[in-house]
Amino acid sequence: MMKDFPHSAHRRGFSLIEVMVSLGLVSFLILGTAHMLTTAIQIRMRCDRISRSSEAAAAFLARLKALPFESLSLAEGFGEERFKNPKDAVPYVLRWAVTDVSERLKQVDVICFAQDLPQKKAHLILYISRDLGF
Repeated sequence: MMKDFPHSAHRRGFSLIEVMVSLGLVSFLILGTAHMLTTAIQIRMRCDRISRSSEAAAAFLARLKALPFESLSLAEGFGEERFKNPKDAVPYVLRWAVTDVSERLKQVDVICFAQDLPQKKAHLILYISRDLGF
């Protein structure tokens, strides 16, 4: 003959509903964490591209700064160059404009950006003086 014990006296383990609720909560937390991780990776990639744009623009200005004031590369006008960065193989666009401010002063505007992120530009301006040599 079987004895009837009170229901709560010998209860062991979890009920199916408790297990389902805990699995739902854990799944919700894991999905939230995965979404945050993918967003963080995308932001990191954008920041890297913006940083590489700034580096490329600064390197271009350094090359121009090393040229003599009368160089044809520093003649008034516009230019554009497209290149791929070897670090990430992303295509970049480098645009520049040289303006003669006076006989002894030139202004060089350089804009560089990743081709897939044209709204995030690195914009640098350099003034080159004939008297100062830079």
